[in-house]
Amino acid sequence: MKALYITLYTTALILLIIVLLGGSISEPVFDSLSSRTLHKAGVKKEAIDSIDSRIDEAFFQVKKMEYQVEKFKSFITGKQLNESDFQRESNAVFGRNIYNPLISMLNYIYRFVFFLLSLMLLLAGAITHVVYRNMELRRRVNNLEKAVYG
Repeated sequence: MKALYITLYTTALILLIIVLLGGSISEPVFDSLSSRTLHKAGVKKEAIDSIDSRIDEAFFQVKKMEYQVEKFKSFITGKQLNESDFQRESNAVFGRNIYNPLISMLNYIYRFVFFLLSLMLLLAGAITHVVYRNMELRRRVNNLEKAVYG
């Protein structure tokens, strides 16, 4: 029984450390859990990336048209045109504004659940510890009574 409460205490401590360091050291673990949860719920990263690439393509088409207009203006005015302003960019609108906040929200939910699990294991360890100490004390009192009263 002593090994049980020591195991419960140790497991609770490890879970508590994982929860407290969830924003830095164990962040990849929580990110992986969250992305798997979203994948099982039907929100696939590949679909988000596909939508983002289509949006980026639409933005690029607008920039190409803008570039043609600016090219015509620069031909008339004789001003140099900066072509780097009209390059393809990755905006990741859905990934940055929808998918990543969902991942971080699920990270907080998982960290909270692990924190509650850690508290329950700690309380189970404390209850087991008290029961073990009570049984041990009762055994000692019985041994002492036998020694004193014969």
